Amino acid sequence: MSGGFFGYDQYKIGHIADTIEGIIIKNGKPKRKEDRHSWEEEGILYSNYSPKEIQKFQEAVLALKVAQVYAHRVDYLESGDDGENSFHLRLERDLKEVREKYTQEYFDKLVEMSLKDYYGE
Repeated sequence: MSGGFFGYDQYKIGHIADTIEGIIIKNGKPKRKEDRHSWEEEGILYSNYSPKEIQKFQEAVLALKVAQVYAHRVDYLESGDDGENSFHLRLERDLKEVREKYTQEYFDKLVEMSLKDYYGE
């Protein structure tokens, strides 16, 4: 069956997390010409949040990724794709992967690497 109990809405949770990652990457950077509206002046910045807010955004990304895992695993259990044993095994595996990936080092590297790609720096 491949899930479907929640109408695959768990992927929307992941999309929100990815969008917040984009805010983190662009924070305080000037908008590229192609990203500006015609009425905006050159040099206008994307949002310029303080490190305190960015830290909370990073926590939000982690929380949303964890929520996506829970929703996905419950979706598979409720849809009959997982039994109780596989539900617990896969849940623990997926949560471990998320917690190992979304560390401070990840966010630091994300900003560094993505800015090079985004701005050609």
